[in-house]
Amino acid sequence: MKLALRRSAASDSLIDRLSSWVIKTRLVTRFPHAGIVIDGRLYHSTGKNGLHVTDDWNPEKWELIDVPGSDDKALGIFHEWRGAAYDWFSLLAFVGLRVRDSRRLYCYEWCYLAMTGKNYKGRVTPELLLMERVRA
Repeated sequence: MKLALRRSAASDSLIDRLSSWVIKTRLVTRFPHAGIVIDGRLYHSTGKNGLHVTDDWNPEKWELIDVPGSDDKALGIFHEWRGAAYDWFSLLAFVGLRVRDSRRLYCYEWCYLAMTGKNYKGRVTPELLLMERVRA
């Protein structure tokens, strides 16, 4: 299992570039999006599709990092949560509002859940995911 951290916007569209810039700036990170790769497939959560799997993705735009966890366990969690809507509400935590919808996942929340089996109650950032990798 690998943590996939995207370095750039999803596309060249203005909305993708703008949202990528906002995420990078607000979170002070290089990674505007994340997912989990198992057997060459990208499992991730997006505003457009919620939690889903993508076969057609370009690994060259991502940093792939080995992370602890069981592929089978992560896939089981994915199948339990597949189709969960994107967690727009929890993103408000990044501007100081403590709101959470535990039935939805944004990309970093999904990765934390896949890596640890735990639905984290606080803000999940790429750096938290990288620290979790070191702790295991």
